[in-house]
Amino acid sequence: MSINLQKKKTAVAATLTLFLVFYITLPGCASAPSIAARDYYVPLAPTAEQAQTCREIMNALEQGHYEHRLIDDPLSAALLDQYLADLDPGRSYFYEKDIREFETYRNRLDDALKADNLDPAFTIYNRYQERLVDRLVFALRLIERGLQDTDFGRNETI
Repeated sequence: MSINLQKKKTAVAATLTLFLVFYITLPGCASAPSIAARDYYVPLAPTAEQAQTCREIMNALEQGHYEHRLIDDPLSAALLDQYLADLDPGRSYFYEKDIREFETYRNRLDDALKADNLDPAFTIYNRYQERLVDRLVFALRLIERGLQDTDFGRNETI
């Protein structure tokens, strides 16, 4: 057996171990016929302290920043694009319908932030969390179906 093949087998074993650890930590995963992502995480919601911090940041940007940034629609659009890029740089978690839904925030994030409303950001983040768990559950279902047909000698990636 070549060293390269041994490294691949070790890497696959480590990946499967990681999936199994997650599998064990998801309650009822093995027996649940229909696993929904929202059953395995609690969506986050903004707190009063976060709203206060948002207010302070907005004031600092508008009044104290050396560029005197305007909190307006162009900044709102840039914030949305950057937030989505930061959460999902490979564009592999959000669905097209998610992006269409988030487009409603394109010119409204600035207004929400000025009103200390963090709901749009939390909505997007919670959807990201849901998609992450969906992906994990999908992988666990693949493992559940069995790995007996897996050929560790092939050069493949997931």
